[in-house]
Amino acid sequence: MSVFYGNLQLIYYDLRWTLGRVLFLYITLIIMMAYIIIGLMFELPEEMIVVISVPVYLNIMISGVLVFGYLFHITLGLGSTRAQFLSSAYLVGVVAVAAVILLLNICQLAMIHIYQQWIGPYLIWNPAIILGLEYNFMLYFWVDFMIGLLLFSFSALLYCIWHRLGTANSLLILTLVAIVILFLFYAGLMTPFMQWLKILFSGSSAIAGVSLFGMLSIPFLTGTYFLMRNAPVAPFSH
Repeated sequence: MSVFYGNLQLIYYDLRWTLGRVLFLYITLIIMMAYIIIGLMFELPEEMIVVISVPVYLNIMISGVLVFGYLFHITLGLGSTRAQFLSSAYLVGVVAVAAVILLLNICQLAMIHIYQQWIGPYLIWNPAIILGLEYNFMLYFWVDFMIGLLLFSFSALLYCIWHRLGTANSLLILTLVAIVILFLFYAGLMTPFMQWLKILFSGSSAIAGVSLFGMLSIPFLTGTYFLMRNAPVAPFSH
């Protein structure tokens, strides 16, 4: 239990630094202030597009790699088992993504009120806009959370594949997958799938579609377990 708790603390403090202090104090809040200053200083001919979610998504992807990368080596060096590390990484990772997405949406809500009161026309860019959803705090939070989980788990899975197979083998698999998709696309076999996606992500089914894709994080994280449960400490080097 003490080793598991130690893993939780180690991963928590690392994600608190990368997703908390670095992301919000050094990036997001500074970008927010820049948008506010620009809006107050200049007369804009049309609505101002405010984008503060992209750095959050990028840092979530980076955090997925960092947790399953160097933290894996550190925890095993301190006496943790692979199962203890993985269970701690899943728990803290999901909670950290939820917390950082909540902070993001609080920042977006603050920007909306600031622009409404003092600046003028605005557009807070969010993936929910692509789905045609009107602003609602909980809806936007859910869309961001599903995307955040998907990015965290997918980046973690990619790193785990590289850890086990090495650069050359990973690139070979990626190339083969891309070629298969290319053949399916030009053969017209992906058209029904693309039409299904278009229907899924439009109208009243948009939230269900986002939720379905967010749930892909479950098989992605399951894949990291099978890849890392017996993985060597050092990545594959050949």
